[in-house]
Amino acid sequence: MSHVLFSKTLTDELTAIIRHFWWRGNISDHNKKPLCLTSWESFCIPKGAGGLGFRDLATLNIALITGLA
Repeated sequence: MSHVLFSKTLTDELTAIIRHFWWRGNISDHNKKPLCLTSWESFCIPKGAGGLGFRDLATLNIALITGLA
């Protein structure tokens, strides 16, 4: 991840997989709507600021390429 700039489509798909895992879990019936108790933006707030500490993959990819992470 530190040498390749991922496309927006790829980072969006990976983020969608993570979001489905946290909001749906192991629901076998995909017709059921997940219960979203918090927004994705609040997932990405650092732990020190009261969030869950998840990282935005697009921002993380750019930070790793430029050596800022």
